[in-house]
Amino acid sequence: MNVIAKTYILPTLRLTSSCTLSSVVSSLTNKASFFRGSPMVVDGTSLVNAPQIERHALFEAMRSLGVIPIDVQATGVGSAAAAGSREDQHSHGSRSSVRLTSPPMVHTGHVRSGQMLYAQGRDLIVIGNVHPGAEVIADGSIHVLGKLAGRAIAGVHADSAHAARHLCVSCARFSPEIVAIGGLFSVCEEVPKGAVPDAEVVAFLNDENEIVYISSEANVL
Repeated sequence: MNVIAKTYILPTLRLTSSCTLSSVVSSLTNKASFFRGSPMVVDGTSLVNAPQIERHALFEAMRSLGVIPIDVQATGVGSAAAAGSREDQHSHGSRSSVRLTSPPMVHTGHVRSGQMLYAQGRDLIVIGNVHPGAEVIADGSIHVLGKLAGRAIAGVHADSAHAARHLCVSCARFSPEIVAIGGLFSVCEEVPKGAVPDAEVVAFLNDENEIVYISSEANVL
């Protein structure tokens, strides 16, 4: 297995103990045009002992401004954002999963660096490659029938990771920059456990709200 060292820059919303929902929304509103359509990491690691902002309300406010929230996924993060994921799993257990309102969006051709595709209310199927620096985003699942070398963000409007449990990201050749499902993300600076570079891979959420990777060639590891 080859370990690929890469670095990717994402805007980060760093929450502090003095932050309130209204102050965060006000700050984002002033910069909404700059970040519209972009993923933004929510870093609540400093809120371990002062979780003042409810994750669901914050994420809904960010989405209303056109910003795509990506949850912090790290061991021991006791932030409002991370804690909200666990709370959502229990408090929204009876909530229905992501509802897709349209047939899948099918894109034929490569998605090149700097381009973004968004499948609203549906799955996204790309018959081609997703180049480095390109983004494919969907309210449903994402299927790339070629090489995934850019960013794939599925379940972007899911109310919680629990609601996105049935969604997945799949590709014929695996080499992504970022994979995100239901607000949880994985920056693929190294090949994730279960995945094989340039092989067919499926990513989905397990019962612990972790992104799991399964490869058709996993037996070679």
